[in-house]
Amino acid sequence: MIQAENSKSKTKETGIKVFPYSSAGARGLHSCVFPCRASLVVETQLVKVGVNGFGRIGCLVTRAAFSSGKVDIITINDPFIDLNYMIYMFQYDPTHGKFNGTIKAENRKLVISGKSITILQE
Repeated sequence: MIQAENSKSKTKETGIKVFPYSSAGARGLHSCVFPCRASLVVETQLVKVGVNGFGRIGCLVTRAAFSSGKVDIITINDPFIDLNYMIYMFQYDPTHGKFNGTIKAENRKLVISGKSITILQE
C-alpha cells in the first residue's frame, strides 16, 4: 500500500505522491505530482580518483576522500616521494593532526584503513 499526501494533509491509497511546493512569484502553492514506488532502492557509486602528487594538497585530498566515504582513491602518482615518507606524511599532518585509521606499505602499495592504493612514480 502506498500513501499519498496532498496540500490539505489528507492521505489516500494511490501510486502517486503529491507534495506542495512554493512556485516563483506570488502565485501561492502548487502541487508537484510524480509516480513513486514502494521498494525504491538507490545505489550510490563511488567516484574513482587518481591523485597526481602526494604533497600537501594530495595528502589532504586523500584524507578528505577517506573521511567522506564518497570517493574511491585508485592510484597515487608522485615521482619524488618515497613510499615510506608518504606513510609518514599521511599519518602525521602538522595542521590536521594524526590520521585515525591504519596506514602501511604492502607489496609496493599504500594500504589505508584496509583499502589498497597503487603507487606510481612516473
